[in-house]
Amino acid sequence: MAFSNHDIVSDSPTNNFATLNQLAPDNGNISFGNGNLSLYPTSSSNYGRNWWPSMLLPTKTNQAFYFEFTGGNGPTSNNTNMTIMLLPESEIGSPSALSNFSNVFYGENFYSTLDPSNVSGVLIDFVNSKVTIFSNNVEITAKSLNISIPNNVYNVALSFQTGTGGHVYYNLNFGQDPFFGGEKSPITTYPDSEGYGQFYYQPPTGALALCTANLSEMTPTVDDDFPQDYFKAVTYTGNGGTQSITGIGFQPDFVWVKKTTATSNHFLVDSVSGANKELNSNNTNAQSNNTGGIQSFNSSSFTVGADGGVNGSSETYVAWCFRAGGAPTTDNTATSGAMNANGSAATSSNSSVSINGVLQSNYTPAGSPDIYPTRMSINTDAGFSIVLVSGISYDLNLYTIPHGLTKTPEFSIVKNLDYTDRWYIRHQATDGLLALNETWSETQLPNYWSNKPFDENIITIQGNSFVGNSTQRLIWYHFYSVEGYSKFGSYTGNGSTDGPFFFTGFRPAWVLIKRVSATDNWSILDNQRPTYNPAKELLANLDLAEGSNGYVDLVSNGIKIRSGDNRWNGSGSTYIYMAFAEQPFNYANAR
Repeated sequence: MAFSNHDIVSDSPTNNFATLNQLAPDNGNISFGNGNLSLYPTSSSNYGRNWWPSMLLPTKTNQAFYFEFTGGNGPTSNNTNMTIMLLPESEIGSPSALSNFSNVFYGENFYSTLDPSNVSGVLIDFVNSKVTIFSNNVEITAKSLNISIPNNVYNVALSFQTGTGGHVYYNLNFGQDPFFGGEKSPITTYPDSEGYGQFYYQPPTGALALCTANLSEMTPTVDDDFPQDYFKAVTYTGNGGTQSITGIGFQPDFVWVKKTTATSNHFLVDSVSGANKELNSNNTNAQSNNTGGIQSFNSSSFTVGADGGVNGSSETYVAWCFRAGGAPTTDNTATSGAMNANGSAATSSNSSVSINGVLQSNYTPAGSPDIYPTRMSINTDAGFSIVLVSGISYDLNLYTIPHGLTKTPEFSIVKNLDYTDRWYIRHQATDGLLALNETWSETQLPNYWSNKPFDENIITIQGNSFVGNSTQRLIWYHFYSVEGYSKFGSYTGNGSTDGPFFFTGFRPAWVLIKRVSATDNWSILDNQRPTYNPAKELLANLDLAEGSNGYVDLVSNGIKIRSGDNRWNGSGSTYIYMAFAEQPFNYANAR
């Protein structure tokens, strides 16, 4: 078998280039080829369809990106109308986004008459906030972008149309195929400004190819860190006695265990309220003592006792392990100034606050909060904190409490440890509250957290029934998104078996999804049950064994819904999700 020039591409194990994303929900009657770099509308009625590349444009870095396309295998007498649309990150994957451009898209609608036999270039320039379109290396048009930079991340949606009388086979080059599937024969090819890729024409000065080498790392401030350093899902078989659950790779601060093949309560324990305790996400029970449960959090493992909820003989389990800031060693009693160690000055070995694995000898909560926590475990690299609080009165007043993070939480969970009550959740994509142990929609819960938004230092709540009284303890789990590691978003269902695809920027290791516009269960998926698609689900609000429904794929850059079932994809229904990564997209393979 002979290879042509266009069969040899610049992709490598360390650098992959964008392709067209077949998972986008607007691909009806489209044929893809040439490694998803070529597409052909199979009828003239589909020439106006839209497609997304497989990578986001990371505008937070204020860069410029360039790609090329050409037409072939069709009537070149028909001109090409091209529309360039920039989607805010919140709309990527929305099935209604592409059909409601004027309502939900940010940026400009670019329309230009182009000869499909030419090589067209597109420069999306976030440095100068404009988009420029070239034909055979000659500038055709340029328009300014009315978007907020660097506060958003965008993806480009491409719409190709033909004039009356035919439809064209389109070939794209994001830097890996300047031969356009064999349609062109360049004598010389040109890299981007960083030396990556091969383009038919020289990219404009400073322009980058859309490839993984030009994307940012997971946490740029932390050298050599990967998502597995902060989250890990592991499976194991119980022995009915005591055993160490290994393979985690870090000391966990929050462990969530569920028996997978039989009915059993979810089993949740954290290092802030202490080992040998138990909470259950599927009920309202107060925290209980359980020396047969999770007995200790170790340097790269945790130890379980003989309780059937975590270690029944020959039973199978999954454990979802999160790394916060380390375990505090004592309670705080201070109500102002620096938090202390049970009335004494905190030290590097005895403190009520641990941040990024280091006990704090002098920590004062930011934001001048009304309530000082009892203990705090804070991971600013992973965007996760655990906060133990008491002393809030049932008096309907508003109270401010620190969360310890450096950004505003996007997803927060709270549970009263000493009182039978729900697990309350606030998600940045909703206006009200949800309950983890209930199926209720957000409209069914009173807003105990007040109508005041969270900020980068504090949360505001009302002294109401769920906080109990001043002697009862609340445990809070706060999260915000970290690029390449975690994501807290929403999507709208389309009711189709070809459901929404939503871009996370990583291959997910764990996902929680809930329909919030109607009553429904909380579904959990992970990368260990099984290690291939489709994923199996467990329900956070029920004690049931895992189900195998084949509804969801965890892919290299996000999540694809493959069912019209209401739990995942009811037409017009709104869903929220939280997701944690196995690998950032820079390094991710398909499952």
